[in-house]
Amino acid sequence: SEAIDVSPWTWIALYMIAHAGKGAVAASPESWRFDSLLRSEYIDAALSYIPIFWDDENLHWLNGTDLLNIHVLDMHAAIETEYHKLTYLVPAIQDSIPVIEFKKWAMVVMSRGETVDLPDRENKTRNIPQLAIMPLIDLVDHHLPMPVKPLFTDDDLLKYQETGSRTNISYNADSAAVILKATVKLDPNSAVTVGYGVRSNADYLLYHGFTMPHEWSDLTICTQYGMIELPLPESMPTWKSQFLAHPYRFAVPACPNHKSTPHVIIGAARFLVATDQDVIGFEEKLIKDPSLLEATPAFRGDKFLHHSVREALVNVCDTKAQPPLCRSPLSWENERAAWALVKKQTLARVVAHITSTDEDDRILREDDSRNSLSVNQRHAVIVRREEKMTLQRWCSIVLKIAGFLDTPAGEAECGITRIPDSETLENHEPRVRPRYWQQLLDLGKPGEVTDFPTSCRAR
Repeated sequence: SEAIDVSPWTWIALYMIAHAGKGAVAASPESWRFDSLLRSEYIDAALSYIPIFWDDENLHWLNGTDLLNIHVLDMHAAIETEYHKLTYLVPAIQDSIPVIEFKKWAMVVMSRGETVDLPDRENKTRNIPQLAIMPLIDLVDHHLPMPVKPLFTDDDLLKYQETGSRTNISYNADSAAVILKATVKLDPNSAVTVGYGVRSNADYLLYHGFTMPHEWSDLTICTQYGMIELPLPESMPTWKSQFLAHPYRFAVPACPNHKSTPHVIIGAARFLVATDQDVIGFEEKLIKDPSLLEATPAFRGDKFLHHSVREALVNVCDTKAQPPLCRSPLSWENERAAWALVKKQTLARVVAHITSTDEDDRILREDDSRNSLSVNQRHAVIVRREEKMTLQRWCSIVLKIAGFLDTPAGEAECGITRIPDSETLENHEPRVRPRYWQQLLDLGKPGEVTDFPTSCRAR
């Protein structure tokens, strides 16, 4: 029979369920267990701030957000999938552990678990990253000071994370224990905290049940990503449809930079809008100049002279990727159509938000003065505000690039340039890219996008 792969956090959740049950039996201080503290005095209250346990009244404040429409649903699906695996393997689990109980402890693991380099069970001489729940350490809350200036690049982010956290966690082989050490002198009676990393407020809320102040969004917006979905064409030829199973979602950077550009969504959009002539025409250009692609195409003799679209496609686009990616512009028309598709879907995503950032700012100011929101409601407003800020910055860049490509200068800039091999690229960034890509990078720089078109503003 086919093996069933169970996630590591699932086994930890089962362990904690079992030991929490034992802890509940304890009825006197003499038989106290750490598990009983987690169960009776901490877990239920802490989880009430995590969106998968919110009621409809609180979730209403997240209407229109990716957090609610995508990430919360994905979290429910992921946990329920693991639960169904367990009940398939051991049917009795369904009678002893209700799914809501499993969800509760699954979120405990995901919110309080830490990935630490621990001894490999199969080779004790080496350490490998492993998820673990560490008693007492798992109660340490997050803290990072507010940045003194905006963070723009991955390098800024990493440097800030390294210097901002006042503690670190590591495995000590001599004591066979995980040790939490302070990296600076802590004042008497001050809280011991750890840095969970620079993440979006949606991420903090989904996994940990808190948000940073809304000023955090203003200072870290260039480290954030939005989500854009590209639908399947209404009608498409077989050579295209055979590679496409469903609509696809893509992460897009609020501030493109040399380590993070929208090359994946644009590569997919090129494929989605490609015509027969785009594919065949680009292959003809590729025959004359193989440097138009980073990877060398595998032509076979003279057979390429009579290629069908299906055969040509393998040479001009990466059909092994899902969805397939055309990593270079197939033509000026194709490049314009690709960005037009991304622009259309970006504007549709903007319209799907039901409140403006100005309205969110007003609500937060009112709460500051009147304390009119519940904790969860305030978290929701901070998250949806940040999501819209990220989206409108990306939207502004899309409109500028799409507009530029509609000009004669844009046609000229669709020509290919190659980044020198001596320059290190990360995150599969393309070495062969259109010349206008530099304009995309320039727009991601500090101060380049300060005004947002009306069409990019949720209202």
